[in-house]
Amino acid sequence: MPLTLGAVLFLLTRSVGAFLLFLANTRVADAAVARNRTIEARDAPPSPLQPGIAQNCNKFYLVKPHDYCLAIAIENSITTAKFLEWNKGAGNECRTLWAGYYACIGVADEPPTPVNPVNGVKTPSPIQAGMVANCNKFHHVERGQNCHDVERLTGALVENLVKWNPAIGEDCTSMWANTHLCVGVKSKNLRPICRSPEPGIWFSGCISNQRSLPKREEEGSGLAQGPVKPPSSLR
Repeated sequence: MPLTLGAVLFLLTRSVGAFLLFLANTRVADAAVARNRTIEARDAPPSPLQPGIAQNCNKFYLVKPHDYCLAIAIENSITTAKFLEWNKGAGNECRTLWAGYYACIGVADEPPTPVNPVNGVKTPSPIQAGMVANCNKFHHVERGQNCHDVERLTGALVENLVKWNPAIGEDCTSMWANTHLCVGVKSKNLRPICRSPEPGIWFSGCISNQRSLPKREEEGSGLAQGPVKPPSSLR
């Protein structure tokens, strides 16, 4: 039995309606995925971050494989120039954008303000948020450096770097290049504990168990010589 014109129009209308509904649901799903890749920072930035990200970034985008700068900029309603300005590690031609890392897609009105030092030492800029106020020694972080590199170069233990610079994260994956890291603090009572490559040997002026070790002086010179062995009570 041949279909009437009315039946054909009815079936066609239903097919078009179903197709439009499918497109609408797909767009909603895509939008949900896009929202899941976008984070607004309130307390701490996400991890890991693209190298060279803007210090005052407060909105982040998780880069997926095959993303490119222009598409990310369009999706997040910003210009490509702004995206490259906030993500200098991506390069001028966006050739070093890393998938699986968060890129900056929004910044606060003002960059982070350096802490107000309580020790008379001027804090350099820029720094990461949360640095301790009694810092008196700083290290400029170069691209490619990690916490163990900083420890080797400055002598500051990794656990102290994390304590003095909480923004770098407990696993030190959020340390930003081209910023200043606190690698020493002012203490009224104690000198820093020193490490020695030889077990049982401590350098002069170091402390162990919060008790000062005696200094061995060269007769007539007035200069302390190290290393020295700690008293038996401190071994």
